[in-house]
Amino acid sequence: MHILFTKRSSETFIPTPLPMTSDQTTSYKDEILQCLADSKRDLSVNQISESTSIPFDTVFALTNSMADDGNLNSIDTTTKDGSDKLLSIKPEGRHFLSLGGYSESFRSETVRQRKMRNRITSADVIKIALAIIFGVSAGILGWLKYLDDQTIKQQQKEIQELKSQIHRLQTEK
Repeated sequence: MHILFTKRSSETFIPTPLPMTSDQTTSYKDEILQCLADSKRDLSVNQISESTSIPFDTVFALTNSMADDGNLNSIDTTTKDGSDKLLSIKPEGRHFLSLGGYSESFRSETVRQRKMRNRITSADVIKIALAIIFGVSAGILGWLKYLDDQTIKQQQKEIQELKSQIHRLQTEK
């Protein structure tokens, strides 16, 4: 079962959903919406639970957020068995369901978030280009310094040879 009961006062327990995956939650919400859309009258949480095989407490908890979303009308009732709600689907809920309901909305939002995370902005391109330019520049400068060092070594070697030749010529005379 997906519900934990939390005690609010000495006699009242309220249903608190245990963590469900987003897929479970959206699937349950769509099943609830479809059940209400197929019905020609208001249904209680108990009737929806029996019809969909979703646990009573899960239906009770999920329909709170669905009513907050504007997809359901909810009227709290008290029966001999305890608290219940009478629920009906609003026109907005029917339209939402026809567009794919909670599952499609969740998939679309997930895709949108992935695109946002994977999107490369102009600033990112500029940063990458500057990094490449600085890397290539450092490489070229390093190579030029190496060539200068080699030229200096070669020139020092030639100077040393000339000094040796001058010294040899001076000693021969």
